[in-house]
Amino acid sequence: MPPTPATSLLLEGTVTLPPTSNLFMRLRQKGPLTQFVEFLEADIADPALGPFPPNSIATELVKIDSSLHFSDYPLPGPVPLPVGPIVPIHRPAPPQGFVSDDGTLLTVTRASGQITGFCAESKDSHKYALSLETFSSPAADVSPNLKPWCAARMSLSDNGDDPLQFGFAYCPLEEQFDIFLERQNVSTGIAVNLQPLVLQPNGSILGSATLSRDLTYYKNSFGTQTLGMDPESTDPAMYLPISAAFWPYLKRVGFFAPALRTLASQTADQVAPPAKPPLHTLGSLQAYNTLQAFVANSISLVGPALGPFLASFIPPNDSGAAPWIDAARWLGWVLMQGTGSQNLTSAFTAQYEYWKSIVPPSHGGSPKIPIFKAPSANLTPASQINDLIGK
Repeated sequence: MPPTPATSLLLEGTVTLPPTSNLFMRLRQKGPLTQFVEFLEADIADPALGPFPPNSIATELVKIDSSLHFSDYPLPGPVPLPVGPIVPIHRPAPPQGFVSDDGTLLTVTRASGQITGFCAESKDSHKYALSLETFSSPAADVSPNLKPWCAARMSLSDNGDDPLQFGFAYCPLEEQFDIFLERQNVSTGIAVNLQPLVLQPNGSILGSATLSRDLTYYKNSFGTQTLGMDPESTDPAMYLPISAAFWPYLKRVGFFAPALRTLASQTADQVAPPAKPPLHTLGSLQAYNTLQAFVANSISLVGPALGPFLASFIPPNDSGAAPWIDAARWLGWVLMQGTGSQNLTSAFTAQYEYWKSIVPPSHGGSPKIPIFKAPSANLTPASQINDLIGK
């Protein structure tokens, strides 16, 4: 089968020598020669695109399950040889509360009675911490007192290092849904442009959303892929390259896997799933006569779809996908009913007030929903998020 965005990642850059070994290809973008990404030539998904001589511009499709090596990543260490037969470990029943994958009881952080973080020292002496952040933000060409962007993200650190951050931002006014995963200088994300979706009077949706996946290193893009997504689909056929881009830092996610599963069961699992596919739901917003009605109806419609839509961008065949899916569903719930609910309310309030400010009411008093061109649609998801939080 030919490579697709579901199975391969697009990488573009100048071929640079010398690589780590002749088994690798090294690419760089703008910036010093010391900033590059390498990958095994055996992981090239479409050899017909090459070969590319040194100092030429290369466009490669790399298998989505490959391991990219960025220049400031640690080199993989040798795999230790087994010293004897593997004996199953019979752990005692875990204590009441949230536990890690090695059975460690986690310390829980709460805000207003809701969980916003975990921390613990693992059996192998790593001090892991998970924290939640939610925020809202204004947008370009919109009154600064209106904040149509809302977001939730999870940060995971190991011994106090730079955290691995995963989350999403949603702007109903600009019809944009951005998914992001980043750590330090490496960032990947998928921007979902909802503007082409058109709600019909009979409740059907015409058009398809546009997905755009980008991988950046030191804020330089190493390749963007685009794909259309049908509103009735539950599979975007384009996923975050979690293992490929962040393989040295995934142990911290696995450490919190049992806690994330319990957390999702106590939050997202208690919400009835959306009646329609999540993307269809996100494109189904309608105007109402009053602000209160619009906000209440929009949250009840869109809220249950946020987590499942975010979770659909986790690679389905990845053996380590489960904690990411649980985290995605929890983050969606956080904006619907958790500590970020005021931010989602703020986003829909800003949307309604902006409509009112530029569109005269109809005879029934309901604003007509205009076509709004997102001024920042060309930004990558990661740079969009960093701009929003002032990073």
